[in-house]
Amino acid sequence: MLHMIRISRGEATFCSRYVKTLKYMVEQETGYPILSVFSSFNGFGASIVRSFLTLAKMLAGQFDPIRHGFGVANTSLALFAGHLFALCESDIPYAIKVTPDGDIVTLGRHDLL
Repeated sequence: MLHMIRISRGEATFCSRYVKTLKYMVEQETGYPILSVFSSFNGFGASIVRSFLTLAKMLAGQFDPIRHGFGVANTSLALFAGHLFALCESDIPYAIKVTPDGDIVTLGRHDLL
């Protein structure tokens, strides 16, 4: 999640938005996490079941982290060549934009190459 405070003409506007990564969009559509946080696996049996569920989702084409990325894009921000990017070490950057009214919009993945 990105947080922003915009100060203009003596007024402050606060905005918080999730970066709309593939992981975020799939989880919003399905209503549950695609891949649970490792620390929440609660034992060997649960880890195996969740791993098989993730593999089944990948084989069914519901989740393709290789082609569409898997990052959460919440580690840091970078301004590069006049463009703003949300970064995470596990994926390529996501281009974002701040609208004139102070909203944060995800433009999509952006390969810098």
